[in-house]
Amino acid sequence: MKNKNNFKQSLVNFWQGKISLPISYWLVLTVGSIIVALPAIIITDSYLDSFGGLGTLLFILLIIFQYTYTIFAYVGTWRSAIKYKPKKNQWAWGTIAIVFMLLSIIKSIVGIIKSL
Repeated sequence: MKNKNNFKQSLVNFWQGKISLPISYWLVLTVGSIIVALPAIIITDSYLDSFGGLGTLLFILLIIFQYTYTIFAYVGTWRSAIKYKPKKNQWAWGTIAIVFMLLSIIKSIVGIIKSL
């Protein structure tokens, strides 16, 4: 029971931006997004065509999970970046992370529009 509460609290802390920027950005946003996207990258169109009803449903659920995870990762990382306070004579890594996330979001939107 305690592990379940710790996991839930970790998710809440991340969502609120209370996790450090390096962990939020590199671990949750970058590595986590790659891991979550792998199944959709591996499954080709021809393989998708061979799915039955249950396989198609599972693939749709996977896509919904990917988008949910991506939104969760961006929001938590964005909030962490806003709270990030650089040390004296250090780059504004929070601002750099926000700019990169904005560019990534714009790129994704353009890709979706082009695919329509």
